[in-house]
Amino acid sequence: MSNKKQTPLQQIRQSLHKANAESNVALAEELQQILQALQHPWPKALPLLSKLLLKSSNQVTKHHVADIFGLAKDPRVLKLLMRAATAPENSNHSSNFLWPCAAYDCTAHLTFFVRFLLQRQDPGEAMVACLDVIEEMKGPFDAVIVKRCINKLLQRNRNAIPPAWQLQDEVITTQAAYALLDKYFEQIDTAWKAEG
Repeated sequence: MSNKKQTPLQQIRQSLHKANAESNVALAEELQQILQALQHPWPKALPLLSKLLLKSSNQVTKHHVADIFGLAKDPRVLKLLMRAATAPENSNHSSNFLWPCAAYDCTAHLTFFVRFLLQRQDPGEAMVACLDVIEEMKGPFDAVIVKRCINKLLQRNRNAIPPAWQLQDEVITTQAAYALLDKYFEQIDTAWKAEG
Protein backbone atom coordinates (compact mmCIF):
# COMPACT_ATOMS: atom_id res chain seq x y z
CA MET A 1 0.00 0.00 0.00
CA SER A 2 1.28 3.45 -0.91
CA ASN A 3 1.92 6.10 1.76
CA LYS A 4 1.31 8.82 -0.80
CA LYS A 5 -1.05 11.49 0.48
CA GLN A 6 -4.28 11.84 -1.42
CA THR A 7 -5.00 15.02 -3.33
CA PRO A 8 -8.05 17.06 -2.27
CA LEU A 9 -9.91 15.80 -5.35
CA GLN A 10 -9.17 12.20 -4.43
CA GLN A 11 -10.34 12.88 -0.87
CA ILE A 12 -13.58 14.43 -2.14
CA ARG A 13 -14.20 11.48 -4.45
CA GLN A 14 -13.54 9.07 -1.59
CA SER A 15 -15.99 10.98 0.65
CA LEU A 16 -18.53 10.95 -2.19
CA HIS A 17 -18.16 7.19 -2.60
CA LYS A 18 -18.66 6.73 1.15
CA ALA A 19 -21.69 9.07 1.19
CA ASN A 20 -23.27 7.13 -1.67
CA ALA A 21 -22.53 3.81 0.06
CA GLU A 22 -24.21 5.11 3.24
CA SER A 23 -27.14 6.59 1.26
CA ASN A 24 -26.29 10.05 2.59
CA VAL A 25 -27.98 11.89 -0.28
CA ALA A 26 -27.52 15.43 1.12
CA LEU A 27 -23.77 15.01 1.60
CA ALA A 28 -23.38 13.32 -1.79
CA GLU A 29 -25.16 16.25 -3.48
CA GLU A 30 -22.88 18.80 -1.77
CA LEU A 31 -19.76 16.87 -2.68
CA GLN A 32 -20.98 16.71 -6.29
CA GLN A 33 -21.45 20.50 -6.14
CA ILE A 34 -17.81 20.88 -5.05
CA LEU A 35 -16.61 18.70 -7.92
CA GLN A 36 -18.79 20.61 -10.39
CA ALA A 37 -17.57 23.98 -9.06
CA LEU A 38 -13.96 22.89 -9.53
CA GLN A 39 -14.61 22.28 -13.22
CA HIS A 40 -15.12 26.04 -13.64
CA PRO A 41 -12.39 28.68 -13.80
CA TRP A 42 -11.52 29.98 -10.32
CA PRO A 43 -13.44 33.29 -10.62
CA LYS A 44 -16.65 31.33 -11.12
CA ALA A 45 -15.76 28.49 -8.71
CA LEU A 46 -14.98 30.82 -5.77
CA PRO A 47 -18.56 32.07 -5.18
CA LEU A 48 -19.97 28.54 -5.56
CA LEU A 49 -17.52 27.13 -3.03
CA SER A 50 -17.96 30.12 -0.70
CA LYS A 51 -21.69 29.50 -0.60
CA LEU A 52 -21.11 25.87 0.35
CA LEU A 53 -18.64 26.84 3.07
CA LEU A 54 -21.03 29.31 4.68
CA LYS A 55 -24.38 27.59 4.09
CA SER A 56 -23.74 23.87 4.41
CA SER A 57 -24.62 22.21 7.68
CA ASN A 58 -22.29 19.30 6.95
CA GLN A 59 -18.77 19.53 8.35
CA VAL A 60 -17.40 17.09 5.75
CA THR A 61 -18.43 19.48 2.97
CA LYS A 62 -16.98 22.47 4.82
CA HIS A 63 -13.73 20.63 5.50
CA HIS A 64 -13.23 19.85 1.80
CA VAL A 65 -13.99 23.44 0.76
CA ALA A 66 -11.58 24.78 3.39
CA ASP A 67 -8.84 22.47 2.09
CA ILE A 68 -9.41 23.74 -1.44
CA PHE A 69 -9.23 27.33 -0.18
CA GLY A 70 -5.89 26.54 1.45
CA LEU A 71 -4.51 25.56 -1.95
CA ALA A 72 -6.20 28.33 -3.93
CA LYS A 73 -3.50 31.01 -3.55
CA ASP A 74 -6.29 33.59 -3.45
CA PRO A 75 -6.17 35.81 -0.34
CA ARG A 76 -9.88 36.60 -0.75
CA VAL A 77 -10.63 33.24 0.88
CA LEU A 78 -9.04 34.30 4.17
CA LYS A 79 -12.01 36.28 5.44
CA LEU A 80 -14.32 33.39 4.53
CA LEU A 81 -12.14 30.94 6.44
CA MET A 82 -11.88 33.27 9.44
CA ARG A 83 -15.64 33.77 9.47
CA ALA A 84 -16.21 30.01 9.32
CA ALA A 85 -13.68 29.43 12.14
CA THR A 86 -15.64 31.66 14.49
CA ALA A 87 -19.15 30.62 13.45
CA PRO A 88 -20.99 29.03 16.42
CA GLU A 89 -22.07 26.01 14.37
CA ASN A 90 -18.39 25.26 13.65
CA SER A 91 -17.12 25.69 17.21
CA ASN A 92 -15.96 22.07 17.48
CA HIS A 93 -14.37 22.16 14.01
CA SER A 94 -12.55 25.53 13.98
CA SER A 95 -9.20 23.98 13.20
CA ASN A 96 -10.53 22.82 9.80
CA PHE A 97 -10.77 26.48 8.80
CA LEU A 98 -7.58 27.70 10.48
CA TRP A 99 -5.05 25.21 9.07
CA PRO A 100 -5.66 26.43 5.48
CA CYS A 101 -5.01 30.03 6.60
CA ALA A 102 -1.37 29.10 7.30
CA ALA A 103 -0.85 28.87 3.52
CA TYR A 104 -1.28 32.67 3.38
CA ASP A 105 0.54 35.57 4.96
CA CYS A 106 -2.01 36.62 7.58
CA THR A 107 0.01 39.53 8.98
CA ALA A 108 -2.84 41.94 8.23
CA HIS A 109 -5.13 39.77 10.39
CA LEU A 110 -2.82 39.44 13.40
CA THR A 111 -5.37 40.81 15.86
CA PHE A 112 -8.00 38.29 14.70
CA PHE A 113 -5.72 35.32 15.35
CA VAL A 114 -4.52 36.62 18.73
CA ARG A 115 -8.11 37.34 19.77
CA PHE A 116 -9.09 33.83 18.63
CA LEU A 117 -6.33 32.32 20.78
CA LEU A 118 -7.30 34.38 23.81
CA GLN A 119 -11.00 33.53 23.54
CA ARG A 120 -10.44 29.77 23.52
CA GLN A 121 -10.82 27.88 26.75
CA ASP A 122 -9.66 24.53 25.40
CA PRO A 123 -6.05 24.38 24.21
CA GLY A 124 -6.74 21.86 21.49
CA GLU A 125 -6.18 21.58 17.77
CA ALA A 126 -7.81 24.94 16.95
CA MET A 127 -5.29 26.78 19.13
CA VAL A 128 -2.40 24.83 17.60
CA ALA A 129 -3.67 25.68 14.10
CA CYS A 130 -3.94 29.33 15.11
CA LEU A 131 -0.37 29.22 16.46
CA ASP A 132 0.76 27.78 13.12
CA VAL A 133 -0.85 30.70 11.29
CA ILE A 134 0.94 33.19 13.56
CA GLU A 135 4.27 31.41 13.05
CA GLU A 136 3.80 31.65 9.27
CA MET A 137 3.18 35.41 9.27
CA LYS A 138 5.80 37.32 7.29
CA GLY A 139 5.38 40.89 8.56
CA PRO A 140 6.15 43.71 8.62
CA PHE A 141 4.09 44.34 11.72
CA ASP A 142 2.70 47.61 12.96
CA ALA A 143 4.74 48.31 16.12
CA VAL A 144 1.80 49.33 18.31
CA ILE A 145 -0.37 46.39 17.26
CA VAL A 146 2.31 43.69 17.57
CA LYS A 147 3.43 44.97 20.99
CA ARG A 148 -0.17 45.00 22.22
CA CYS A 149 -0.71 41.45 20.91
CA ILE A 150 2.48 40.15 22.52
CA ASN A 151 1.53 41.74 25.83
CA LYS A 152 -1.97 40.22 25.74
CA LEU A 153 -0.58 36.77 24.96
CA LEU A 154 1.97 36.92 27.78
CA GLN A 155 -0.56 38.22 30.30
CA ARG A 156 -3.34 35.80 29.45
CA ASN A 157 -5.79 35.20 32.27
CA ARG A 158 -6.24 31.44 32.64
CA ASN A 159 -8.79 31.48 35.49
CA ALA A 160 -11.64 30.27 33.25
CA ILE A 161 -9.54 27.41 31.86
CA PRO A 162 -9.76 24.04 33.62
CA PRO A 163 -6.59 23.46 35.70
CA ALA A 164 -5.66 20.34 33.72
CA TRP A 165 -5.43 22.44 30.52
CA GLN A 166 -3.71 25.54 31.89
CA LEU A 167 -0.15 24.40 31.22
CA GLN A 168 -0.93 23.44 27.62
CA ASP A 169 -2.68 26.79 27.15
CA GLU A 170 0.34 28.59 28.57
CA VAL A 171 2.69 26.75 26.21
CA ILE A 172 0.63 27.66 23.13
CA THR A 173 0.05 31.33 23.98
CA THR A 174 3.65 31.84 25.12
CA GLN A 175 4.94 30.21 21.94
CA ALA A 176 2.73 32.56 19.89
CA ALA A 177 4.10 35.55 21.81
CA TYR A 178 7.70 34.41 21.30
CA ALA A 179 7.12 33.83 17.60
CA LEU A 180 5.85 37.41 17.31
CA LEU A 181 8.72 38.74 19.43
CA ASP A 182 11.22 36.97 17.20
CA LYS A 183 9.63 38.28 14.00
CA TYR A 184 9.32 41.81 15.37
CA PHE A 185 12.94 41.81 16.59
CA GLU A 186 14.05 40.67 13.14
CA GLN A 187 11.97 43.46 11.59
CA ILE A 188 13.59 46.09 13.85
CA ASP A 189 17.06 44.65 13.29
CA THR A 190 16.62 44.73 9.51
CA ALA A 191 15.40 48.35 9.63
CA TRP A 192 18.27 49.35 11.92
CA LYS A 193 20.87 47.72 9.63
CA ALA A 194 19.32 49.45 6.62
CA GLU A 195 19.77 52.84 8.32
CA GLY A 196 23.40 52.19 9.24
